[in-house]
Amino acid sequence: MDAILLDHKRMAVHDGPGIRTTFFFKGCSLKCRWCHNPESISFAPQMGYFEHKCINCGECGSVCENSAHIFDAEQHRFVPEKCTVCGACEDVCIGQAMKLYGRRTTLEQALALALEDEPFYRNSGGGLTVSGGEPILQFPFLRALLRAAKERGIHTCLETSGYCSKEKLTEIAPLVDLFLFDIKLTDPEEHRKYTGADNRRILENLD
Repeated sequence: MDAILLDHKRMAVHDGPGIRTTFFFKGCSLKCRWCHNPESISFAPQMGYFEHKCINCGECGSVCENSAHIFDAEQHRFVPEKCTVCGACEDVCIGQAMKLYGRRTTLEQALALALEDEPFYRNSGGGLTVSGGEPILQFPFLRALLRAAKERGIHTCLETSGYCSKEKLTEIAPLVDLFLFDIKLTDPEEHRKYTGADNRRILENLD
């Protein structure tokens, strides 16, 4: 079993109580205008390029099989249309100018990462947080990860927009110690205007 994860953060202190490990899932049904993780909206892996970090070393061009990196007069141009999002350029980028958003991660890999900081959870009242994107959209993986954490006595926290099916939310509830339920807007028209979706389902799920 695997999922597309955007990233993970160790020693997190703002995603629930205590010291935590937070997994950010790729994919979201909302398109909030103020989204602070816009790279999490698409389910597909994406390659980001930070031009100000580029030192023009040419390493990315040496490993790219599709000529997505062009060097002209000591200037580096990244051509997204040619990129297959293999991540090879990120692995060799000295200046950290290339960033792969979204890696396929197995349940075993995610759980191993979470367990690395288990002593910190015990001593701080922390645990595992799943965020996004919207984690519930990759439901089988989410359920398995939360269940595995609970079996090991690890506190679990789910950050969700609530824009999901009532059945899945109900099924996952026994595996979640704390919900961070992110209500965007209460007015239906404003919610539709700024997130691209109606909030009726969200309010019903919260209720």
